[in-house]
Amino acid sequence: MFRLKKSAARGAAYALLISVLAASCSLDCLFVHDIILAAPGRPRPWRGAHALRYRVAWRDAEGFARSALVGEGEEIALRLKRGAPQAILAEPLWEGQRLFPAGALYPRDLEAPPGDLPSLDPDRMALSFASGYAAAVAAIMEEKGVDPWGFPIEKLASVPVGAGKDPWDLPPWKAADAILGGTFRASAFPAARAAFALPDGAEWLPESPFCAFGDEGGGRISSLADGLHLFFAEGLTLAVRVEGGRARLPAALFKR
Repeated sequence: MFRLKKSAARGAAYALLISVLAASCSLDCLFVHDIILAAPGRPRPWRGAHALRYRVAWRDAEGFARSALVGEGEEIALRLKRGAPQAILAEPLWEGQRLFPAGALYPRDLEAPPGDLPSLDPDRMALSFASGYAAAVAAIMEEKGVDPWGFPIEKLASVPVGAGKDPWDLPPWKAADAILGGTFRASAFPAARAAFALPDGAEWLPESPFCAFGDEGGGRISSLADGLHLFFAEGLTLAVRVEGGRARLPAALFKR
């Protein structure tokens, strides 16, 4: 008799839960999460650019790859698989050039934690350049057939920017390989040691939204780590290679 009563009570509890969910939303919202995704704010190194557009890439509730163009200050509605982590990338487009992306880590970057019960009202999430690097690393790991969410990928969205460090100076594929190999360290991010004076007469945009700039004698001085760095102006591309803390001169200037 006790087991029968216990089973009946459990069935009643389940029925009550279903009725509450049905009152708050359709059963669809148990599996689908409606999100309003906002474009990121413009980073300081790109302040002089004309309007930017973003190519946003995500996976929908059925797992299919989707993409859309979003302008600055705009929002887009997404339907995601509820609770399933994913990296959303937003690639900035300027004058036909692709800059390093912004991103969002779902569900980490939701503006407010989801409630105990799903609702018909969409939740909000904003793209950010802080999450862009982490999202890029996660995407590379997925391309390698590895589930990135078994690793603390979200910590890459908290890499301190400043003090001469830019996470993009460590290529995302190198970070992914180090994470998979168990050798990743925060010290892997190189420090900027070279000062490079950008040519006058053009408004130069660095690939990276975190590129460090200073003004000296009316010109713009960029602090760069070892590696190849690209800058863009209208119709022009400037390639600067830094080795051993020194910029190799002359830099390569190309017309587009």
